[in-house]
Amino acid sequence: MKNRTIIWIVVVLIFIVGAYLYFTRTKDATDTTVANQVACTIEAKLCPDGSYVSRSGPDCAFTACPTPPAVTPPTVVEPAYPADIYK
Repeated sequence: MKNRTIIWIVVVLIFIVGAYLYFTRTKDATDTTVANQVACTIEAKLCPDGSYVSRSGPDCAFTACPTPPAVTPPTVVEPAYPADIYK
């Protein structure tokens, strides 16, 4: 009879400690993560170069369009000999 009482006390204590840990840790995790999360709408912005950017950040602003690479003019290669030689 004494062993049975001790077993029940241990089971109840384990249940109480487990419930306490579950509810305190779940509450802390949801309070900090949900309060700081921001959900942005799924939209895309078409950039001048043809690529797309989406919204991000805490204010859900569109990210900057990528800057196009600098265009270098093609180099003109002068012939080694004057063109009138081949006439």
